[in-house]
Amino acid sequence: ALCIAIAFALSYLKFFRMPQGGSITPASMLPIMMFAYIYGTPKGLIVGLAYGLLQMVQDLYIVHWVQFLFDYMLAFMAISLTGLFKKNILPGIIVGGLGRLLFAFLSGMIFFGEWAPEGQSAAVYSLLYNITYLGPEIVICFVIALIPGVRKAIESFKADSLARKQK
Repeated sequence: ALCIAIAFALSYLKFFRMPQGGSITPASMLPIMMFAYIYGTPKGLIVGLAYGLLQMVQDLYIVHWVQFLFDYMLAFMAISLTGLFKKNILPGIIVGGLGRLLFAFLSGMIFFGEWAPEGQSAAVYSLLYNITYLGPEIVICFVIALIPGVRKAIESFKADSLARKQK
């Protein structure tokens, strides 16, 4: 619950907001990534889903039920792919971020491709649009996770979790 609350609070702090949705925040995905890294992908899926549903409070925009599934459920659940990396959160951050990007890309290509400039394919438009905000968001999460104090805290939380599991 704490990771979801922190992620949700951070998602309100926007460095940059895209015109048709999406924004660059101060690492709002990182608490969900940390949870998945510490507790694993299966539990991370539930946390990612809860976070995605909360995102509807901020910027709900639905054109089709599949777009809702991609943008609000699967994209945020994909962040939990971070949990596949048991020894190092850094590659997990990249994979979790790219997982979210994949669903945002698919949604954009399928449901918002008509907004592409004339002569540009829906796929190129969607990739460029979504990488514009998710690329920096992933980099911000990665850089913050490189900070020694943050890295030490993440590993300490993980060690505590493992110790509690073994009892």
